[in-house]
Order: sequence, then structure tokens, then C-alpha cells
Amino acid sequence: MLSFDLLHRDDVVVGIVIDEDDGRIVESQDPERMDLMPVGTVVNGTVRSDRFKSWWSSRSIPVTRTGVQHLLRTLDLDDTMPLLLRSMGLSLADHYWIRPQGSEVRWGDVNFFVNGFSDDVGDLLFGNDIQAGELDLTSPDNTSEGMLMKRWKIVDGR
Repeated sequence: MLSFDLLHRDDVVVGIVIDEDDGRIVESQDPERMDLMPVGTVVNGTVRSDRFKSWWSSRSIPVTRTGVQHLLRTLDLDDTMPLLLRSMGLSLADHYWIRPQGSEVRWGDVNFFVNGFSDDVGDLLFGNDIQAGELDLTSPDNTSEGMLMKRWKIVDGR
């Protein structure tokens, strides 16, 4: 089990414990910032654990997406959830992410809006072969939702 803080940019939202084997939230603390909890996770002023865990799970690539089976075989994974840990849960769809509790890493140091990222996950999703030992899994593709084949690319610095 690993302890993380869920952040919205640089604001700590809530402490969580994640199973490092399957990438799922197993426990969450009382939120530090209830107003920054993900949409739909708070009902009548109370965090709904089931909704919060579902929100986290929905950040991962659906296992039914075209191209995912090649990725899973290459990485020797049964599910895409562990990929969330490999890229700090970072996404290009929102400003949430996780960092190990006690870490001083800042949003500006890691977010994909201003920092580069690897093409490796996207390449695997499109069926390209990459040696597992050479993979860099730091990618917003780990959190891209939906069933259609897709990937993120940096083109001409954008």
C-alpha cells in the first residue's frame, strides 16, 4: 500500500492509500479541501467513497479500448489501473494528480500542459513494438478516457 495526496494543481485535496499492485484506492482520509473534491464525489456535504473510487478508476484507459490488449501484453499487466501510478494520475483533461505523501513536487514541475511527456504509451496503443525495459510510461495517454483509439502528441512544441 502506498500513501499519496490527491492534489488539484498545488492544493492538497485529500490523502489516499492506493494498492500498488492494482492501482485502486483502498482508503481515503477526510478531505482538506472539500470544495476541490472531484465533481460527483460529494453528496449532501459528504464524500461518497464509492463515487470517489469510481472517479479514480474512470481516469484509467478503458480495457475495452482498441489497442489496449497490445499495451497490456507488452507491459505484462492484467488491467490499465496501475498505469495511473506511473504518471502520477496526471491528465490533460483536468488539474488533478497524485504525489507521494511528504513529497515537495509541485504542479509546475510535472503537469503535461507545460512539461513534455513520452510517446511510448501512445505508440503501444497504436500497435508499435517497444522493448519493455526501455519504456517511459510518463504520459497523458494513461488517463485518456473513451473507447476510440487515440493518443496525445506534442507537435511543433504544442
